[in-house]
Amino acid sequence: QLSRSDNERCCLVANTAEDCKDIIPGIERAIKNVLDAKYTEEVDFSHEQSQFAALVNLAVETVVKGFIFRLGKILSMMTRMPWDKWESVGDQSEYVNQINSMFSQYVPPVSKML
Repeated sequence: QLSRSDNERCCLVANTAEDCKDIIPGIERAIKNVLDAKYTEEVDFSHEQSQFAALVNLAVETVVKGFIFRLGKILSMMTRMPWDKWESVGDQSEYVNQINSMFSQYVPPVSKML
């Protein structure tokens, strides 16, 4: 389970890795521009660019898994509820309130940071 600060760190990692991935082609071109032509074929940062893209994916997946974990706890509690003995039905259950609270608490900061 990730805390809010862990979520923020994952977003910062994703954003930084995305920026690095995006500037690598320019760095590669700049290096090639200062090298002798016979060495330019040796300069290839595609592996590094792929690594940064993988890091972006991993950071975002980690945040999503944190949401799924929190949601899973609430849904798991719902499955253990003796629904056949439920006497009154209202407009909204406590589980819906918990899910809404969880998303309200964790999604807006993440969406602002990504």
